[in-house]
Amino acid sequence: MSEKLNVFIIITDCLRYDAFQGMKIKKYAEKSGLVLENVFSAAPSTFFAVPSILTGTLPFQVIKDAKISKEAYTYLPFVAHKHGYQSIFITANVVTSRAYGYYIKEGIFEDFLNTRKLPPTDFGYQKPENAIKKAIKTILRKNDHLFYSTKKIYNKIKFLLTQGPKNQNTLFENKIRSDMIIDYLSQLQLSSTKPAFGFIHLMDTHAPYGSPKLSPRELKNASKLVRKLYTSPDILKEKEIELLKYFYQTEVEYLDSSLGDLLDLIDRKFNLDKTLVIVLSDHGEAFGEKGVLTHPGDGLIEEVLRIPLFMVGKIDDIRITGEGVLPSWKIHELVLKVFLGQEVPQIGYQDEAIAIGYRKESGKYKIVRFAEINHEKIVLSEDLNYLNEILVRLRRKYIVNKMKIFKQ
Repeated sequence: MSEKLNVFIIITDCLRYDAFQGMKIKKYAEKSGLVLENVFSAAPSTFFAVPSILTGTLPFQVIKDAKISKEAYTYLPFVAHKHGYQSIFITANVVTSRAYGYYIKEGIFEDFLNTRKLPPTDFGYQKPENAIKKAIKTILRKNDHLFYSTKKIYNKIKFLLTQGPKNQNTLFENKIRSDMIIDYLSQLQLSSTKPAFGFIHLMDTHAPYGSPKLSPRELKNASKLVRKLYTSPDILKEKEIELLKYFYQTEVEYLDSSLGDLLDLIDRKFNLDKTLVIVLSDHGEAFGEKGVLTHPGDGLIEEVLRIPLFMVGKIDDIRITGEGVLPSWKIHELVLKVFLGQEVPQIGYQDEAIAIGYRKESGKYKIVRFAEINHEKIVLSEDLNYLNEILVRLRRKYIVNKMKIFKQ
């Protein structure tokens, strides 16, 4: 690699592995690129899945509060700048915006925060009424029978009174679609003297589900259902879950077309013969499998953890070796090697990968369990002492490596 490649990472938020199998873009990638199998996310939701990809670390190893820390010296936009790259960071997700510490050192950063009316909860703040609800739940939990007998009634009344939360997960007017991102990128004027590192976060397959090609009546129904999904999932009927799956599939089809348009645009502006494009999901999405809906922080199931990943563009020299499973954070290692100008950038499969499940309690993220993943099964464990030993070792190694780098 005598000339540094442009590198783009495209996140397809919530795109399931099985949904990817029927997409036209997969057939294109199989013919013109590289499709990788047995890829697993390190976390069930964006809060820790994307930081893991962009820093090459496990959740809670360096990033402990879902925000990009200045201590994360391996953060790819920062490393890109060190190696002479200009960054193009475009995100449709509040969780990967400047509100959560994401930044670049040089280039273009757009998170569309100024174009949407978003509630404080989208920025990680808790509403006072949420604290009251939590207090009521705490009291009820002292009597398990009372809690579980009143939970459904409470959720039904809450949904009827509020019609669900109004945030980026439920309101179509707050959804930044791929066509908006494509239009924004097409108008950018960039330096032609520096290679580009691009990060593009697409939200089409994230709730609220419902392609813009649907009728107003269908979209109204979709909006009501998804608010019910996020407010009172316990009262969702089976036929309503099936309808949510239908609306989700319309988004898959919309994303399929949009990805083709986005890759065409990247080709026109950056030339795919000089660009490596990596497309992957941060996590999948659940529709009732094993009792899980959407992608909760503790949702350590295959439908959420197994993700699609493909590469197109300049891939002739890329080497993926071994067998087993490929953790999503391995993409970080590959991109680093491209930044360094290695002739044959290479990463390898592992025998096992780890995914970490968590919950947010009293404003703080807390590990509740983890999954050990091989190519055959996902094994859940709550042995947090064992996990903590792994994280401590990795944390020490991370600090030592930083000291070595800054001494050079």
